[in-house]
Amino acid sequence: MRLLISNPDALGDFVLRQPMIASLVAEGHQPMLVVRDFVAPLARLLFPHLPLLHCPGDPYSSSFTLDSLAGEEMVSRIRGFTPDLLVAASYQYTRLEEELVLMLPDTPNLALSGQLYPGDPGEGRPIQPRIEFRDRVVVAVDAPELGKNEQLASRILGRNIDLPVPAVQVPEAVRQTTTTRLRGLGIERGRYWVACVGDTSHSAIRNWGVPNWAIFLEGMLKRTGAPLLFVGTPEESATVERIQESLGSLARQTVNCCETPDSIDALIGLLEGSAGYVGKDTGPMHLAAALGKPVLAIFGGGHWPRFVPAARTGAVLTVTVPCSPCNWRCHVQDSWCLKAVPVEEALAAFDRILQDPAGPFEILEIQAPPPLVHRMVRESSDRYLTVIRQYAQLLKELQHAPAADDASGTTGRTLHPSSGVAGPTAHPEGNGVSEMAALRGQVLDLQAQLEEKATEAATLRRLLPVLRDEIDHLLSAPPAPAQSAPWQAIWRKLSQGK
Repeated sequence: MRLLISNPDALGDFVLRQPMIASLVAEGHQPMLVVRDFVAPLARLLFPHLPLLHCPGDPYSSSFTLDSLAGEEMVSRIRGFTPDLLVAASYQYTRLEEELVLMLPDTPNLALSGQLYPGDPGEGRPIQPRIEFRDRVVVAVDAPELGKNEQLASRILGRNIDLPVPAVQVPEAVRQTTTTRLRGLGIERGRYWVACVGDTSHSAIRNWGVPNWAIFLEGMLKRTGAPLLFVGTPEESATVERIQESLGSLARQTVNCCETPDSIDALIGLLEGSAGYVGKDTGPMHLAAALGKPVLAIFGGGHWPRFVPAARTGAVLTVTVPCSPCNWRCHVQDSWCLKAVPVEEALAAFDRILQDPAGPFEILEIQAPPPLVHRMVRESSDRYLTVIRQYAQLLKELQHAPAADDASGTTGRTLHPSSGVAGPTAHPEGNGVSEMAALRGQVLDLQAQLEEKATEAATLRRLLPVLRDEIDHLLSAPPAPAQSAPWQAIWRKLSQGK
């Protein structure tokens, strides 16, 4: 059967999907893969003999379309392939899958039970679905992605199957190139670790943070005496440099490879030659796991536990909070689900990896202490009040806009939704139509903001009782004796309502 398999997501998702695609090929099916540009090199490495299409643009954008030269070329190749089945492989489908369904009205299609990606809340109204899939595989949203892929493959094959864990084979040419590169750095194969710990202003919410990583890596470097190679994107290099500065003289044991972006082959080569991986939940983490390396990763609750790596040894650590999973729409001041992971717990897990590199893989869910949950309730309450005030202000602006001061249309009021300020502005004579069009656009922006704030307020209203219940549960029993004296004192104050 000819299968058109859409993969709109990122590197880690494709690594976790590798066993499913490999099993379909082994059963005699003929997949054609649709991937994004930055995933294409990995797809070629893993499946060099399969036809590959590049997704023309960002499929998560509300304006995504196949109505372009690149899109028309992709459509032409798909029609020539004449697929027997369209498979939307990602749990959360996108505009790409919608376009493919509309383009292939007579082709059967299959998807998981997830929803259409709704878009960035900052853009206002969520993206509305335009299609219905003919067949869907019902899966739990928090089920591991490997399990979701297993159920999808079972539906396609018509019987239940057990998928192996992802596995990446490194070509000998890549291994030799990596050895030459390491020799130039004065580093031996198997004697260094790889870390992916950088971030940007956009991705910082999903990272442990510079202070935590600096303390952890200092302890790690002192324990091993081994070199540490930082991998990531050029945009993450500044964060890596701050971590290196915090390490003092130990920074001489590190190399920042983020400054010049590596190809997929080079990244895989570095991971394959390493002693293991430490860092955040990201594509290199899944690649390291697929290469059989020990993995130590700090996770947050945004998608927990869907993307836990299929590693054979190592550990992931996270702090359990009542608001998980939140799809990284964080309603508190910081992402405490990962920022609050204790450094000493991470170092203890790393010590266990050093003692037994072939030991079991641990999933360490650390219970949020009562003071942290109490803080989150307070932050949620403050955020709720802020949203209500913003909601009220936007409502007032909508009630008073647009309005002209006189019939001549020579003056009026211009709304500034970002600042909440309305002020007088001169209207050049003859521009009445354009001014009214601009005002209508601003009114629509305000309406979108209003709907967003209303949705956020409703979410927070549902969350606050859950957080309060969690505090009551945690305060119902005193902390274990092993806890430190400061926590004992805090618990007593909270339990007495002080």
